[in-house]
Amino acid sequence: KMYSEEYKKHLDQDLFLADLIKNTKAKFLTISSRQVYGIHKDLHLFKESIEVKPKRISNYGLNKLKSEKNIADCLGDESRLIICRSSNIFDEEIGSRNFLGIALASLIKNEFISLDSNRTVIKDFLPIRLHSKFIESLIMNNAFGIFNIGSGVQISLQDFCDSLISGFGLGCIKDNDVIDDQFSLDVSKVNKLANFNITRDTVLSNVYNIGYKYRN
Repeated sequence: KMYSEEYKKHLDQDLFLADLIKNTKAKFLTISSRQVYGIHKDLHLFKESIEVKPKRISNYGLNKLKSEKNIADCLGDESRLIICRSSNIFDEEIGSRNFLGIALASLIKNEFISLDSNRTVIKDFLPIRLHSKFIESLIMNNAFGIFNIGSGVQISLQDFCDSLISGFGLGCIKDNDVIDDQFSLDVSKVNKLANFNITRDTVLSNVYNIGYKYRN
């Protein structure tokens, strides 16, 4: 419902959990999204410190922004809260809500990947395994505050999809002329606590391997 409906406090499960522990000394970690930075035609590098007042924002991004604030207000102590603004996280589940899951389902069923934008659009992608490692490091280092969680690597939809298609063994890309929702994350803050030396090849080899897993 975070994706499709207007934000409602009583449906915010993270806020519900934060309220349960607000009178304890426990710390709280919430998974937010890079979508809080808004939708932008031009490519921007987003830092956690910027004032978030986007002219265009998805329903999900707006809901996550409201959730961040309400959780912080509920706890009343910033040293007890970790907010992870995650990039485009992907796993190998066919048909999952993430970009790769949707692309993989289309590739298996139709032998092509259909994009709602141009293949030159740039985004930040991160395998879920590394996303989990970042979160573990934040907890183990007793961190608090807002952290961008991503690869820090700018990858075009073309290169991402080509890696998936190459692993799968067949397919093509169908796109259009729309250049929109580009983003890049500054991950220098989290890398000070947990630097896994993520490269372009790290991301694309993960994508290739997922495609290969489903090769006929």
